[in-house]
Amino acid sequence: MHDDTPREQDNLKADTALDSAIEASTDPVVISLKNAHRLEKIRASLRAEAELLMQTSPMSRIMRRDWNIVSAKLFLNALDPAYSALIKKDLDELHWQVDDLAYQLKMLRLSTLDKTWMRPRQMVVQVIHPLTASWLRAFKKFDTSFCLLINAEKAGLITRRQRFAMLAPSQLTYFAFKARAMHLSVDSYSGQFESEQRCTETEEV
Repeated sequence: MHDDTPREQDNLKADTALDSAIEASTDPVVISLKNAHRLEKIRASLRAEAELLMQTSPMSRIMRRDWNIVSAKLFLNALDPAYSALIKKDLDELHWQVDDLAYQLKMLRLSTLDKTWMRPRQMVVQVIHPLTASWLRAFKKFDTSFCLLINAEKAGLITRRQRFAMLAPSQLTYFAFKARAMHLSVDSYSGQFESEQRCTETEEV
């Protein structure tokens, strides 16, 4: 029994070291999107698969929750040319807000902040419409800005209130686009903005 004790202690140390290594790893976390069956039922002339790496967990969570269901609803609702134009208008506004946020951050010169401690999320997305491809481009840029703001707060360069204020226009515009794409009232997402803000209070920072 005494002979096994050192071996057991060595095993415990090895397990502890492995757990620490996993916890400290910055390798991407592979996640699966919800509602994949929604897109499987759609016969789209455009269908492409993209491997996506999101830097922040809040944006990854939105992608996991929304991408498939919103893409499917958008595809069906955009069959009406007039309604498709309305979706595009909201999407253009999302691009404008995301570009404006990126410009603000460029002026603050935050690009040199350390982000090696963050653990990105890797996912595979199905693109079935030109509008969803545009949405994906906007979200990639938004994720980059989100990452900079998280690290700016972590470095003490901005406050949490300032981070929320800078993110809010893009977040609210996204909810408007999402509501339009799904043919729902913006009011149906009135509580989701506050929920997203609460979720970002503890994540990543």
